[in-house]
Amino acid sequence: QVSCGRYFSVGGRLLSLPLVLKRSERQRREAGETRNVMSIPAVIKAPQAYAKGAPKVSVVKEMIIGATLGLGAGIMWKIQHWNERRRTNEYYSMQQSHKK
Repeated sequence: QVSCGRYFSVGGRLLSLPLVLKRSERQRREAGETRNVMSIPAVIKAPQAYAKGAPKVSVVKEMIIGATLGLGAGIMWKIQHWNERRRTNEYYSMQQSHKK
């Protein structure tokens, strides 16, 4: 289908714009044209069918899991920091005791 202003060339025939718009579905199928159009009920049902097998997402549950994991990682990091500080203090106190 080639556009030339108000006229369209379809299969070698020159058609005006109103004729192209008024063609029936049968004429479009015979011409080999495909339409990628869904009906309104199909548009409504498509996301529901797509998400049918998907698990339901709970925002509160995700927030609790994230907070718990973050708190656990923070506690582990802080314990490691306290252990490093304790070792450093022991090392320097040992150095001070050997100097005296």
